[in-house]
Amino acid sequence: MKYLFFLLLSIFTYAQQTVSGTTVSEQGYIIQNVTVINMRTHHKVISDLQGFFSIPAEINDELRFSKEKYDRTTKKVISQDFSQTIPVSLIQSPVEIEEVDIGFNPTGDFKKDLSFRNATKKKLLNEEIRDYIKTHPEEQKAQGSSTPNFGIPDMSRGQVSILSVGTGGSGGILGLVAQQVLKKDKHRPNYSEIQTFHRKLKDSFYGDYFIRKGIDESDFDSYLLYLDQTYKFSEKYFNNFNTFEIEKKLKNLLQDYINKKKLS
Repeated sequence: MKYLFFLLLSIFTYAQQTVSGTTVSEQGYIIQNVTVINMRTHHKVISDLQGFFSIPAEINDELRFSKEKYDRTTKKVISQDFSQTIPVSLIQSPVEIEEVDIGFNPTGDFKKDLSFRNATKKKLLNEEIRDYIKTHPEEQKAQGSSTPNFGIPDMSRGQVSILSVGTGGSGGILGLVAQQVLKKDKHRPNYSEIQTFHRKLKDSFYGDYFIRKGIDESDFDSYLLYLDQTYKFSEKYFNNFNTFEIEKKLKNLLQDYINKKKLS
């Protein structure tokens, strides 16, 4: 009976072990209010003003550390972690800056500025068409065979320069070439690709912000499905993983999801 008592006491004591540590930046500065989750028990704590945290855990438990504007970090618990205060380093997420066009300085004359912009766009399009023709000799062959082999083309009778494009990208063969140059990838992800994309979104963006909004990991999965059904989210960003824009959309559309969830 006494042996059984000590055995149960040992098991209870083992189960109550905690892992303690501090959350710091790459440079060693304290990071406050980091969310620490034991992924096995779903127990959650927040690091204090000194970056200190303490959370119940067992060997091989996975601890997840997340904070807005920092990459998510995970740690697997080992036996040594129970006897020391462990430092956990978080890496700040890179911020994507949208491209700024500074090649055009407006003069204040609306007509002059508008004509300059249109001329610039036309010049860029013609350059793209030249590059396309150089890399697609079969198009050149088609153009050569379609031109009548008699006389010099009369430019005053509606014939178009081989390197010019009319309004909206028209102009016979070159119109088709321009459409190929401007055509965007319309690939739609299949079910398996969407599942992979959802996991990538979850690993990249789920963290402290959504937890404070009352969104657990299961709710976040449902939220992603809602975005696909309502806004074709995966289809839009599968081939264009713009971190800045995706994070902005995930946060801006969250309240719509929460409101709809309350009504259902």
